[in-house]
Amino acid sequence: MRKILEYIEHILGGPARVLMKMVEIIPNERIQFKPYDGAMSAAELVCHILSVMQIHIHAISEGYGIEEHAQRISVDPVNINTTGKLIEHLNKVLRLIRDKLAGITPEVLEREIVYKQWNDYKIQGWIALTYIIEEFFHHRGQLSVYLRLMDLKPPFLYTY
Repeated sequence: MRKILEYIEHILGGPARVLMKMVEIIPNERIQFKPYDGAMSAAELVCHILSVMQIHIHAISEGYGIEEHAQRISVDPVNINTTGKLIEHLNKVLRLIRDKLAGITPEVLEREIVYKQWNDYKIQGWIALTYIIEEFFHHRGQLSVYLRLMDLKPPFLYTY
């Protein structure tokens, strides 16, 4: 059990700290930056990362997924007008994720999850965990591009 938590903390802990550093360098006046019309803003992108994490961590811990899981801790990204508000939201969701991860056992990771919001899509818990990781890294990379487009230097992406 301890190894599972150490593994997850290694995968999500350092990268979450890097995400925090990324958000911290966004000036308040650029928090709603969009690289093009129709794109998510920087705030929407970070909120999307957090929503996806919530969907999957609740599905893993509860054995089923529903759309409402994405909004257990929610904020309307359009109303985020400061970096501080986005950091506050990020901290709340990351605490929730860590708390939920503490209750994950090998048996939980092996059981089947049914995502009711996606036509009863079924996977095992450990696959849902990989979805969290994949989505997190994909969108963190996207945010790195946003930072460059804002003429901001992204922090070093690795924590070793």
